[in-house]
Amino acid sequence: MAQRGPLADVTNVSIAEFLEKASSDERVRAVSAVFSQKEAQLKAGFKQQLEEVLSDVAETEANLEQLQHKHDEGCKRQEELSKRAAQLSADNKLLGGQLEQARAQNADMFNALQAAEGSVRELKAASATAASILAEERRQR
Repeated sequence: MAQRGPLADVTNVSIAEFLEKASSDERVRAVSAVFSQKEAQLKAGFKQQLEEVLSDVAETEANLEQLQHKHDEGCKRQEELSKRAAQLSADNKLLGGQLEQARAQNADMFNALQAAEGSVRELKAASATAASILAEERRQR
């Protein structure tokens, strides 16, 4: 059973014929139906646009949350790396001091070695001299 609404009379007739034949109540009902239909279309279009905007906002918020999480992780990692770099810098400074100290000790040991080698040469020379004197004394005896 087909429903008969205010626009049912207008569908089979031209607008001009309808306006001539229709009573003022029928015209009001027809205009009211047209406006109601237009309002429903506008509401549906607005609702669809609103849902799209809300979906975009939700997606943007999710992306923002992910980016914030990555940013927080990056900041935490940067802080860890900064602490590690400071520790490595302190270790490097300490090792630099120890290296300087080792170089100074190495230089002192080298000087001591050269002095010892000089003493050994002197001892060998004195020993050779003493051996030659002893050998000369033995020959003379």
